[in-house]
Formats: sequence, C-alpha cells, structure tokens
Amino acid sequence: MLALILFLAAASDASALFGKPGWVRKRPVNAKYYIGIGMVRKADAGASFAQEAKNKALADLSSEISITVSGEFVDKTAERSGLSEEDIRSEIRAETQAELEAYDAVDSWQNAAEYWVYYRLDKAEYEKARQRRKETRSRAALDLWEKGLKSEAEGDAATALGLYVQALAQVEPYLGEGVEIQREGRNIVLTGEVTGAIQSLLGTLQLTPAAPRLKAMSGQSLGLDLAFTALRKGSDGKALPVSGLPVACAFVRGTGTVARVTRTDAAGAGACRLARIDTAEKVQVVLARPDLARLAAGEPSKLLRETLRKLSGGAARFELEVSGRPVFLDASETNMGEKVATPQFETPLEEAFLGLGFAVVEARAGAELVAVLRASARKESDFHGMCIAMLDATITVKDSSAGTELYRTALQNVRGMQFDCLKAGLKAYENALPAFKGEALPALIQKLKP
Repeated sequence: MLALILFLAAASDASALFGKPGWVRKRPVNAKYYIGIGMVRKADAGASFAQEAKNKALADLSSEISITVSGEFVDKTAERSGLSEEDIRSEIRAETQAELEAYDAVDSWQNAAEYWVYYRLDKAEYEKARQRRKETRSRAALDLWEKGLKSEAEGDAATALGLYVQALAQVEPYLGEGVEIQREGRNIVLTGEVTGAIQSLLGTLQLTPAAPRLKAMSGQSLGLDLAFTALRKGSDGKALPVSGLPVACAFVRGTGTVARVTRTDAAGAGACRLARIDTAEKVQVVLARPDLARLAAGEPSKLLRETLRKLSGGAARFELEVSGRPVFLDASETNMGEKVATPQFETPLEEAFLGLGFAVVEARAGAELVAVLRASARKESDFHGMCIAMLDATITVKDSSAGTELYRTALQNVRGMQFDCLKAGLKAYENALPAFKGEALPALIQKLKP
C-alpha cells in the first residue's frame, strides 16, 4: 500500500513538471529574437489575467531590448540630461514598449493557479522599424527646426523656442547617438543643431525683476505679485519684449506656495503670485525662469524635461526678506505666590512660536496673536513633615484683531512633594514639564502650523 502511495505521488509530481512547456521551465534564448515572458497568478489578476500577462510579457520584451543599448549611448544621454543610468534605461523601456509592433504570440500555458504567455520580436525587423521611425521623426524635427529659424528671424522668440522644443522632442529617443540628416546638400547633426538653437536663443533672453528685493511675512496669506519683464537683445542691440513666453517660478531657498507658471504679455511683462511663505528663514529666494517644457506638444517625458532644464536661460531673482507674524507672549509663572526666578514654561513656549515662524514681540500693540501663559504652584497640604504642592497652568492664544480664541489648554493639580514648600513647588513644575512639552506644545503647534 505504501509503495502504491509513493508511486502515485511521484507520478503526480512528474505530471506537474512535464506538463509545463520548456519555455515556462527555463527562459528561452534565441539570437534571432527578443523574448518576452509574462506570468500572472489568476487569483491576483481576476478576469483580466490574460491581458495582464500580455502586458508583463511586452514589458519583459522591452526590458530585453533596453539591455542591448550600448553604454556609450547611455553615457551621452546622461551627459545631456543629467539623468542616472537607471532613469535612462527606464525611459528607454517605456519608449520601446509604447512603439512595439510586429511582435508574435508564440505560446501560452496555464494551470488552475497561473497563466503564462510567450511573445517574441524579430531583431532584424525591429531594427528596420526603428530606423523607419528615426527617419520619419528626423524629417519632422528638421521641418520644425527650420520653421523655428524662420520665426526667430522674424523676431518671434517664444514661437521659435516652441518649435525648437518640439523638434527636440521628435529626436529625443536618439539624443545619445545623434541624428545625421542632409540639409542643403550637406550632412548636419540635427540633435546638436536643435539644442544649439535653443541655447543660442536663450542666451539673448533676460528676465528682469521689477522689484528684486521684497519684504514679506511668513505664515500668512500674501497675494504678492513677483513681477518681471522678459526682454531679448535684437540684432541692432536694442532690447525687445518677448511675448507669450511661459515662465516657471519656484523657491530655490526657503519654502512656500507660489504660482508655478505664467506667460508674458505683449509687453513682455509677467508675474507669479506668491501666496504664502511657510518657514521663518530670514532670506528666501524665488527664481522665475523660462519654462521650456511647457512649449512641448503634449506631456514631455522625464528625459526631455531634464534635458531642457539643463539648457541655460536668464532668470529673474527675487530675494525675500522674511519676518515672522508678530505674537505677544504674556507669561506669568509663580511659586507660593512669588515669581519663579527661572521660568520653566515660558522658554519652550517661545521656542514653539519661533519654530512656527512667528516673531515674538515686546509690545502687545501691533501683535497679530496674544498668547497668555499662567502657571502657579500652591501649597496643598502637609504629610508627615513634608510639603505637598499642586501646580495649575493654562495657555490661551487669541487673534488680536478678531478677538477669537484659537487655542486653549490646561494642566491641573500636578503634584510636587519636598520638605520645603518652595522646593515642593519647583518639583511640581518639574513634574509638569513632560506633559507641557509632550502634549500641550505639540497640540499648539498642530493648531497653529501653516
């Protein structure tokens, strides 16, 4: 009987093993084809398991193609864009998968739990298709570049930049190898010509801030316009306005909320709206720069965005002199009716406000907020010759202009015990400090933070 059971078990294992085709058991290698294998667990994929397996197989096929891309191509692309090798190969895989065609479904296999699919792509046919795409895109890029040259000659800098960017987008997949094409009887490297045209035109542009230094307050709504003018040096040396230029604004020092993009008007004027400054850093900087990625037709790839970002262009620099919102701190800490020589709560409360970007001021007049701290330790009773003290403390924060209470908390009956009542009171302060720092102040910060 035991021998029969062992025989049946062995037969079952053999059936499971030999029921799988060879390409499932071991990935095939074929010098003529790129291979893509996809597998999904049916329980995870649901009714769409076949489509998910196909998607995985095509992604696997694209990954195999990307591995064949030379290190020299990757290095040159990295030099132009600043992206890492991993990012570049990821972009190549995505681009390859989007353009896959003429692949063949070779086989599929499934059991109760899994579904497998096998695709392949003829390497020679893939290379022919790639060359056809390259030629088509190169011709389109050449046409866009030539139109850009015409627009630039006519003084329309924004349109010229847009055409150059769209030309670069056409040949983006070939940045690492260059694109040679014939123009007017001679060979040119189109990728170099297009990037050179962008850099040359940007070199004639300058964004000038209307007010390079501004004062602003952190932690409140601002609605401050960072105004600038985009000008271009003409062939006669005169400054000409650049209209329709997309401009992006961003903090390069400090943090806050600023409208990221705008376009210049007919006079070359534009502005980004600074809505808020979040931190109390005394000097913060916002730059307004030509936003070349906005000139691309459609959503630009990461590779194109980073390549454009590396191309230089004149920026308007806004230096913000930041002050905190004024808060007046009215603090009183007593022990047995006497003022505490070394306040326990006032300093951490002040530090909490400073950390939120507020400026603690000496006078109540003009303060946006008023924080009132009251803490007192009193004698509660005696116990076997020892003094028992109890401490109560409250914090309230009010908006000065509206008179509304923004925050309130209290600590009550925190005990301290020593032979001397003054020392017992100080002990009560010491015992209350962990709750003050660990509960009251974090709640205050959460309530008032930007």
